[in-house]
Amino acid sequence: MRDRIIGSTMDVIERFGMKGFTMDDVAREMGISKKTLYKHFKSKVELLESTVNVWLESEKSLTLQAMEQASSWTDRLKAAMDIYSHRQMSIRLLKEVNHLYPFLSGMVNDLSAFKIEQQRQALLEARAASELNEQLDIEIVLLIMDGIVMNLAQEASRHTRDFSVSSLVETAQCLVLNGIKKDHCPPGNGTVNAG
Repeated sequence: MRDRIIGSTMDVIERFGMKGFTMDDVAREMGISKKTLYKHFKSKVELLESTVNVWLESEKSLTLQAMEQASSWTDRLKAAMDIYSHRQMSIRLLKEVNHLYPFLSGMVNDLSAFKIEQQRQALLEARAASELNEQLDIEIVLLIMDGIVMNLAQEASRHTRDFSVSSLVETAQCLVLNGIKKDHCPPGNGTVNAG
């Protein structure tokens, strides 16, 4: 029952937002009484924390599965950058997590650190295969990739159109992959010594 409640909560949050959803909304979505809902979760905050935790764990698992199925370092890098569960989640929701529930932002940061480590492994694989521009520092590439997504997310949150996370990730993947492959960056053009 808890899993069903969490699944319904994800749907309700996507519709109403973190701040806007209520326990009544979740109970109504499931066709159960609010009393039944409170038997499983003592508060909205407990339900929200459980829901975010399930989403993050699912995201980590799906990322690892996609990376295992990938046939090249570029596919593994894309897999590490991608969002699998709730691909159409809006940037607005991620902003609400950080703003309204700062205690949850640590959980989201843990996912970010996990994704960055998976990206690092893909880039190290590319370097070992001599397919990564040797002049690029992998740690700087990782900072730039993370910065692209975060800056796009910040700018998108100010935009009148509510972009999805997946649309930002796909754009970042395209920008990054076309600049880090061997022979795509001319020497001395903003590149850094790999040592």
